[in-house]
Amino acid sequence: MSVIQLDEYKNRNIINKLKMGEDCPKMLLTIVNFAFSDMIQNLMHQLDLEFESKRGRPAYPRTLLLIVVLYCFSINISNYTKMEGECKKNRFLLIVTCGLKPSRNSFANFLNKSDEKVIKKVFIATLVLLNDLRFLDFVKLFVDGTDALVRASRNYKITQKEVNALIQVKKWNLLHENTPQSINRTMKGLEEKLEIYKNDEEICKLVNLALKRITLYNRRIYKKISIYKSILEERNVDIVSITFPKTCWMKTKRGIYDFAFNLQEIMTENHIILTGMLLTESNDWKQSNLS
Repeated sequence: MSVIQLDEYKNRNIINKLKMGEDCPKMLLTIVNFAFSDMIQNLMHQLDLEFESKRGRPAYPRTLLLIVVLYCFSINISNYTKMEGECKKNRFLLIVTCGLKPSRNSFANFLNKSDEKVIKKVFIATLVLLNDLRFLDFVKLFVDGTDALVRASRNYKITQKEVNALIQVKKWNLLHENTPQSINRTMKGLEEKLEIYKNDEEICKLVNLALKRITLYNRRIYKKISIYKSILEERNVDIVSITFPKTCWMKTKRGIYDFAFNLQEIMTENHIILTGMLLTESNDWKQSNLS
């Protein structure tokens, strides 16, 4: 058994299709954005992997089922049979399901037979979202000035220009292995490029940039180049942490900026701590794409 592969979910086109409907419920759009957030997608991927070793017909994508379940809950539908019926008559859920017709058993198995730890994490993340939408009365306590610093992060970063230089050094086959001998080879090669491209101002700037932080231009760091490029583009920022790319650049309790995770604890009004979460956004859920 595997999971049904839907192009609308691979390229996240499902969001655009829903937005094309002028009267699409805002709650449904919020739920879809939430389901496609990095954290929830990682959890859904874990659940999808459960079907790789099983036999039978392909399973519905867990993201699809999560969206339907959360939306049905939001309109006071908790009965699995009614969820099945809603998928057949609700024109927006027909878009979400891409015309497929998940049965009541699909929803029952999703909620009752999925990995319990993963489902609990999804539940907690849902509580955070509902709290920011002001449907619940939880209090969020920001621990240590909203920052959970990562070791040696502030000075171990890479900029967009350095990413470009790293790509070029790779094209020249001059990446080193982090040994004195290979570093010397890289420096010598770059100095030769300076001479060859002495009339090309842009190439010379790139080479001089590489020579300033020569230890950066090694094969180990280059292995993460796609991650650096993706985060720089998605977040529209100029720097990213080398060791922990998914951390965000935020103001810490000490009043300086550093790479950190947004550490939050979720509490009830009676100050009972439910859980803690490490987020990769510097702001609350309500200030993120989920709002």
